[in-house]
This record gives sequence, C-alpha cells and structure tokens, in this order.
Amino acid sequence: MIRSRRDFLDIAGGLCASAAFGQVRSALPRHDYNIREFGATGDGATLNTKPIQDAIDTCSTAGGGRVVVPPGVFVTGTIRLKDNVTLYVEAGSRLQGSRNQADYPKDAGLCDWAPKFGWSRQLNGTLVYAEGAENIGIEGTGTIDGAQNAGRNRTFPNVGDNEQRRPMLVRFRDCGHVRVRDVTLIRPASFTSLFVGCRDLLFDGVRVRSRDTGNGDGLDFDGCERVRIANCDLDTGDDTIGLKSMIPDRPVQDFVITNCLLSSTWAAIRIGPES
Repeated sequence: MIRSRRDFLDIAGGLCASAAFGQVRSALPRHDYNIREFGATGDGATLNTKPIQDAIDTCSTAGGGRVVVPPGVFVTGTIRLKDNVTLYVEAGSRLQGSRNQADYPKDAGLCDWAPKFGWSRQLNGTLVYAEGAENIGIEGTGTIDGAQNAGRNRTFPNVGDNEQRRPMLVRFRDCGHVRVRDVTLIRPASFTSLFVGCRDLLFDGVRVRSRDTGNGDGLDFDGCERVRIANCDLDTGDDTIGLKSMIPDRPVQDFVITNCLLSSTWAAIRIGPES
C-alpha cells in the first residue's frame, strides 16, 4: 500500500531503475572471462594491468560478457572497459590500484573537458577508464580500491611528481547504457567517479568511502542524461553527488535519486559547480 508521497517516489524510482537495468542487461551476452585464466595473480603485489586488459579485449572482441575478478587482491594500473563488457568484482575480491603514478597514463581528453581549470591536470589518470563505449558496467559485491593512504603518508601525489597527479578511481566519457551495481569503491586519490557526456546510467546498491580524500567526490556527472541512482550508501570527503555542465550545450538532465544514504564534509547533492 502506498501511504505517502515519499512511498510513491521510492517505488517509482525503484521501478525506473529496474526498468532501465532490465533493458541494458538483456542486451549483454552471458560469457565469463576469469582474469586468472589470462595470467592475473591476486597476491597483492604483482602488477596485473596486462592480463586484466587482455581479458577485457578478448571479451569485447568475442561479443561481450563478464570479466570476472575472483577472490584475492589484484593490483593494476589503468584498465579500459570496452563495448559489451561488465567488470564483475566477486565477493572477497579487491581490484587495487597501483601506488606508482607511472602505471596511470594520462587520459586522452581530460584536459579539454576542463580547459578553464588548471587543477584538472592534477586529476589526469584513472584506474577504470572508458571512452565511447556502449553497454558497459561494473558489478559485484567486491571492492575497487584506489590505495590512497590517509594522513601524512599519502600515496598520491607520488614523491617527486612535479605535476602532483592524483588518479581518479572510475571515469567514463561519452559512454551509453552504463550499470554500476553493488560494488564498493574506496580510497580514491581524487574523484571516486566522473561521468562526462554519458547517457542511460544506472547506479544501484553502490557503496563509496572517500572521507579522507581531497577532492573525494562520490558520483560526479558532467553533461549526462537519463541517470538513475538508487539504494546507494555514499560517505565522501567532498560533493557526494555532483551535477555540472562544463559545455553549455550539454546540460545534465533527467535524473532520479532515490532511497540513498548520503554523507559528506561538503555537500550531499551539489548542482552547478564548474558550470
């Protein structure tokens, strides 16, 4: 029984999220590609960038499916998601970012996204990256860890890095039909996630912990449309959810945020920064 306007909004938001997810999920094949089969080692020390990327490339070329991160701690530099690939982080698994800035190539297009803000160059580099990809996702009850230490002994910027770079945890640009479900995102060196010019996005059951991170935004959107955020638990060191439009003719539009727990040192939902 619907007893209040809030009940109605919660149910409506959940139905919208479920419908959007159903449309995307049905389009994806069901093939699994375990990163261990491509040579990845979950010992918390070995750099696994190449075997993980090989699994993603193989999965996408074959028509799509899931790239599975099994239990263990898998260290990696930048990996790039491609069409029809879901990165599936299993329970008990941790995809952990390398502590070496050299393992995060500068992402094409980031600095032209924010030409007015010189500080954006410091945030150039991402752990999980995608550009121009369709039907992609990050799912599972495991953890993606940016490995940014708290306090004085911060991992990033690396000692001696004149550019003072701090990689993001997740950044997608110009992507469509994106799902992020159930995963835990922790210890980013800057933004936890940034989505630029993307459309048809679903976030459901996502957990973010970035309280000790400078510029530790949770979910940031620039010029995105048709976005559903539901059942998320976000505790952040900066804007928890940020909506902005760096390019005037690409506004943010059609957002539903429902049934979320938001906590921040700055703003729970911030509309218009850097617009």
